[in-house]
Formats: sequence, structure tokens, C-alpha cells
Amino acid sequence: MFEQLIARLGRALDEQKVPDAIIGGQSALLALIMSLVCAACQTTHEHLSKYYRSRDPDVPRKLAPYLSSGAIDSRTAAVHILGSMQGLPEAREMLLAASRDREPLVRGMAARSMVGSVHSNIHSRALEMLSDPAPSVRGQLADAAFGCTVVTTNVVRQRQLHGRDHWSLERQYLPNPNQTRRQEGERLLYRLCSDEAPEVRAAAVRGLAHCGSESAMRRVLAMLKHEAVPLVRFRILQALQDLRRTPAPGLALTWDPE
Repeated sequence: MFEQLIARLGRALDEQKVPDAIIGGQSALLALIMSLVCAACQTTHEHLSKYYRSRDPDVPRKLAPYLSSGAIDSRTAAVHILGSMQGLPEAREMLLAASRDREPLVRGMAARSMVGSVHSNIHSRALEMLSDPAPSVRGQLADAAFGCTVVTTNVVRQRQLHGRDHWSLERQYLPNPNQTRRQEGERLLYRLCSDEAPEVRAAAVRGLAHCGSESAMRRVLAMLKHEAVPLVRFRILQALQDLRRTPAPGLALTWDPE
């Protein structure tokens, strides 16, 4: 059931059957698809988790039956494991092959693993996937590029509500101290900001919102001048608010939300 639902949702997204005018409609659908993929993979993933980041040269051979399976969840889970084993040449070759899978969800998982790779052939293939025909795959590239630009931390917040203390755990995004990785992620996000699919542009803007750099600010401002899709304009305005609150040191923001 999971697999049929995932496939139908994926086709709806890639065939542009979700109206652009629905704020968050397409990007929300992309997030829903990936949540369902994770749920569908859970059983298989638990079985394969012992191989995650393994250096055992026999592991790629053990994963081969999953990659040749007709089940999307099996192939996706195997690709996720292979992405953590890029130190092994055979794992890299299998990951490259998976990036050409007939199913966009499998290619999307491969794309996520390839962004930020230190291996030139993997990095080159990630750039090629900017032209993948499925918006869902390009959306995964945007999400992975965002992951390159930041590190996450959890912050405990306290606030008063009706005279009582309430505590919440919030995720906070900070610029990645690895400058090379951060800049690579930003460059990829800049390219995805010009994508033809609005949900991909929206995902790219979300990533730029947390970069906090002058170049990210200027790129988002430039997008606002010509973007016509309500979903993406909404994300741009959100990004400008975030950048305005946490600007880069020395960056004077002149944008007025009013």
C-alpha cells in the first residue's frame, strides 16, 4: 500500500498536477512523499542499518539484491546505505548506477547522498542531476545543498503563557563552519533558484534563508523582482525576514518589508 501511494504522489508532483497557487502545496507534497518513503523503508532499513558507514568491502555485494529488487523501499534503503560508504570504489559505482534508476524516488535518494561528496565523479554526477526530468529529484538536491550550508542544534526555550512556564525544544540553524562545504552548498542553491519547477525554487530559497551571507541576501532580493508564483514569493518573503533577523556580520540590510 505504501509503495502504491508513494508512486502515485510522486507522479502527481513530477507531472505538475498540484496547483502552484496553493501556498506550500507542492513543497508540502514533496515533504510528504519523503516521509512516506522513510516509513516504507523502515523495516528494510532496520535490517540494513548495521551496514551504515561500514568499511567492509563485501557490503556492496550484499546490497546488490536490494538494488535489483522491484520494490522501491528496498532500492531506496540500499542507496541510502551506499551513500554512507563512498570510500569504497564499488559502492561509488553502485551509487552512480542508482542515480539513473527508473524511479525518481530512488534517484532522489542517490542525489541526496551525492551532494557535497569529496569524490570528483560523484560530485560531477550530482551536478548533472540538476537536469533530471523529475522535480522531486531536483528538490532533493536543494534539500541536501541546504544541509551543506548549516549545522543544526536544539535550543530549549522558556516562555510564559497564562501565568505558567512553558518549555519547548526548537531547532536552530547555524552557518556551517566548514567554509568549503558551505560555499559548495550555496552555489548549488543559487543554480536551483532558477529551476523551472516552483517547488524546487521554493526549496532553494528555504536553504538560502539560513545561510546568513551577503550573497544569499542579494540572490533572494533579485528573485523577488521577477518571481510570479505565489508559493515561491511567499517563501522569498519568509527568507528575507529570516535573513533580516540574522544577517552576516557587517551586512547592512536596506530591505523594508512594508
